[in-house]
Amino acid sequence: TVDYQNVRKETDCTSLGGYEGSTCSLGRSVTHHHENTKTIRGKRADKLKRIAGGLLDAAHENTVFSHFEYCELHKEVNHSDETKHDDEVEAGIATALCATLEVLMSMQNTDVEIRKTCTDLELIYRCSNECRSDSFDNIGHKLVPMLLKITKMCLNGSIKHGSDLVIKRTVKILGYFALLDNARTSLMKQSGFLYTFVKVMGSEVSSTTKVDSIWMLANLAFADSLREMIFQYPNLVTTLIGNMQHGNKEINSEISATLMNLSASSANRVAMANDDDILKK
Repeated sequence: TVDYQNVRKETDCTSLGGYEGSTCSLGRSVTHHHENTKTIRGKRADKLKRIAGGLLDAAHENTVFSHFEYCELHKEVNHSDETKHDDEVEAGIATALCATLEVLMSMQNTDVEIRKTCTDLELIYRCSNECRSDSFDNIGHKLVPMLLKITKMCLNGSIKHGSDLVIKRTVKILGYFALLDNARTSLMKQSGFLYTFVKVMGSEVSSTTKVDSIWMLANLAFADSLREMIFQYPNLVTTLIGNMQHGNKEINSEISATLMNLSASSANRVAMANDDDILKK
């Protein structure tokens, strides 16, 4: 069986991270660099905890961040350093943004704030799989249903301002979770999960969002226990293959990866061998 897990990774999700500094210093200068790094990292951790605390306080009062608070947060998380993203998760930023999203979902006319929140969550979840896994265990039961609901709102027009940008982020976050062994089964148990992604694949969304949605399915299909459930879901394979007609090489690559992972099930292989649409492709 070909392992297509992680078949597509965002380049900014695979950053080695770390802090700038000489790699060839010797003796005391190296110690000084490490002390410096620890001090800088410690100060940033304190700042992140303060920001997280402010977001949680606002959420508890049923309010959300100000423009200044958002700018401060976005400046901290808008980078490609995996280690720093780990620090953000550990400081509680993802948990605080989950609480913020919960408040926003209870309000009217919050499209812009939802977009900002989803943007920063997606940036933060470019952390390591270990940190993402811990975060999923802590808040996944709250966050995933909200992300699915927001995705549906983008598709049905309930989110009118920047819906293409919002759905791009929600799909990516759910795709990051699909990389995790501890998340796949839980994702599939969410009401309407596959239904939503069949809709995404069949909708007029950006090619990037389609690629990410199919990439997510490829990673879900990496789990032995889920392959037959995914393959048998109504219209999923038909919609998946229907996207090949667009001639987008990246989309076609993800479709091939998904079908390859699904074919690791002997029952699926038999069904595929008798499916003319699949054989034609």
